[in-house]
Amino acid sequence: MEFEFEALPWQIIFGNSALKRLPSELDKHGLSRALVLSTLEQRHHADIVADLIEQRCAGIFDQAVMHVPIETVFA
Repeated sequence: MEFEFEALPWQIIFGNSALKRLPSELDKHGLSRALVLSTLEQRHHADIVADLIEQRCAGIFDQAVMHVPIETVFA
């Protein structure tokens, strides 16, 4: 097996006011649009994020899956 892996620097913002910082974090990184990802079960959280970033929301993808699906494990 051969592959290349390049990891970008990570930044984790944690705390009660972390979500409120999202618009300024988009500005800080020069991002004008963002795609919001969620599971179907957590779609209401994605809607809150989309409302927060308003017109910068490129869309919501609510078909993400948490962890590895069991079908993939046994494939």
